[in-house]
Amino acid sequence: MSRPCRIAVDLLGAELPAADLLKGATDALEHHSKCELTFICDRRELKSRVCDAQRIVHCTDWVHEQDSLREVLAERKRSSMHIGMHMLQDGDIEGFVSVGSTGALMALGRHLLHTPEGIDRPAVIKEFDGRQRPFWMLDLGANIVRKPSTLHQFAKLGVAYANQVGKVKQPRVALLNIGIEERKGPALLRDAAQMLEQTRDVDFVGFVEPSRIFDGTADVVVTDGYAGNIALKSVEGTVNFIRDVFLNELAEDASDDAAKLIRKPARKRFRRLMKKLDSQRHNGASFVGLNGVVVKSHNSTSKAGMTAAIDQAVREVELQVPDKIREFFSKE
Repeated sequence: MSRPCRIAVDLLGAELPAADLLKGATDALEHHSKCELTFICDRRELKSRVCDAQRIVHCTDWVHEQDSLREVLAERKRSSMHIGMHMLQDGDIEGFVSVGSTGALMALGRHLLHTPEGIDRPAVIKEFDGRQRPFWMLDLGANIVRKPSTLHQFAKLGVAYANQVGKVKQPRVALLNIGIEERKGPALLRDAAQMLEQTRDVDFVGFVEPSRIFDGTADVVVTDGYAGNIALKSVEGTVNFIRDVFLNELAEDASDDAAKLIRKPARKRFRRLMKKLDSQRHNGASFVGLNGVVVKSHNSTSKAGMTAAIDQAVREVELQVPDKIREFFSKE
């Protein structure tokens, strides 16, 4: 891109202080020298010096998890999330990262940014490292689905994203279920499967169990927001548990000279493994199906997690993801 990529970051409501997250965001500038960052936060919390590629929008109000839809849309118009969404709507920025509520982001996104023609609801999508190659899963928390047609549309959104972002020519699609047999699961999934089997532009490969999603069965795994969010948090919790167990075991062996000698040649591999097992370095899930780049960050994110979320937003801006999703659906 010839001009700077402009990203706004909503820092209000995070568990870490804004000053700590600012450092993580600043680290993202080392990877993206042509990026301009706008931080929406309480200026009084900042201790770090703001560089030329950053600016601050002072704000003290944010959307809380317990806020109702009415409060989100009508009563918190001075909130950090409102400010960021309006900046995106007005073209002041090209990407928005928020640590706020997923449901609130969904509601404001549909209200202010809208969805392209042919898309009823956006979904949260995330890339995962599989055994053979990456795969994408959606929805991860934005929608509690009640209709097979919604899952059918999520499948098409996932195909568009995997094709345009992941460069997968013919993405294979699977529905997340408790088993692979046709009779397994609720009627919602069985009906959605029948719809996908009859859809020409979707390579539907059937159901996939949670324990097999990393095996390379599918490039796109489709689920509703409830099951998808449980799956996401289960994966993240398991990865963090394995990482902690591994680190604790090594700490217990630290006094063993032989163990030190064995570990020394493998130190680089160990560091790569720890990096891969750090869920914070994979922080950031995208709202696909909105007229704008919106990335949801964990509110418990670390500095490294904030860097990863901004990286994700910059990538989608540079790839012009909303435009490509819109073009994909306009061809139908």
